[in-house]
Amino acid sequence: MNIDHDYFAYMNELFYNDLQYPVYPMRPDFSEEAVYEKDFRKLQELFPKEARLIQERIKEQCDQMEYEGSAMFDEYPDRYTIESVCRRIYRDMNPEEELVGMAYTKNPLYQLIQVMLIEEMYFRRCRHRRCRRRYW
Repeated sequence: MNIDHDYFAYMNELFYNDLQYPVYPMRPDFSEEAVYEKDFRKLQELFPKEARLIQERIKEQCDQMEYEGSAMFDEYPDRYTIESVCRRIYRDMNPEEELVGMAYTKNPLYQLIQVMLIEEMYFRRCRHRRCRRRYW
């Protein structure tokens, strides 16, 4: 059986570096995440003034919810948790106005809060998936 020496040299050069241990593909660089977040926050600066005020309150609430095992990072976050956070933000924004029952869901400000909260949760869930440490 005649095996070409050049083939082994090529394979050795391809899969091993000068120190003779296998070279594996590099893991993603976490500086990419900083670029994503900077771009995301820059686009949020284009929001109207009222929406930016809402966004600040939403970020405060999400900061409190951002821990390992939080409902924010559940595979399927439940509607009740999202609605309770939205109601809390709505009450902070409008302390004099109290909506009862299903009246919340018909209020345009409440709907805006809900959409912005879900968007922020999505962003943080993606960041959490990309940046969490994996031990294997």
